[in-house]
Amino acid sequence: MEVSAVTNGVVRDSDHVQSVDHLLQLKKTKPFWEVVSAVIDMWMERDPEQWKSYILHLDAVKKDQKVKNNRWRGVSNSDGIERSLVVDFPVWIDMCLRVLYKGDDVQFDKKFYRTFAKKFPVFRIREKV
Repeated sequence: MEVSAVTNGVVRDSDHVQSVDHLLQLKKTKPFWEVVSAVIDMWMERDPEQWKSYILHLDAVKKDQKVKNNRWRGVSNSDGIERSLVVDFPVWIDMCLRVLYKGDDVQFDKKFYRTFAKKFPVFRIREKV
């Protein structure tokens, strides 16, 4: 049976509320990277079609970034600036993490994205991080 809840004037289904409660509980009891893994798993379970679509998108990006040496896949030089695409993951995951870890809890900096790419290689664009 699905029950709705109203928060801030927005009606949410019970599955959504339970998912949020689960993530908040995980945040209190588990290390950061386990929570990140749970967020990714939750996204995969909530929308498997979008998950498949995103993986196809990543494959296309990787092929588009193809160069002679896979080590440099994702590196481009345009306008004299060398750019490197290291990791690509859904905005839903990014926003969920930013809402869970507001303020100074986590720095979403270069180190975060490189570690994310190492821990979750499915989202990695460049072979070498």
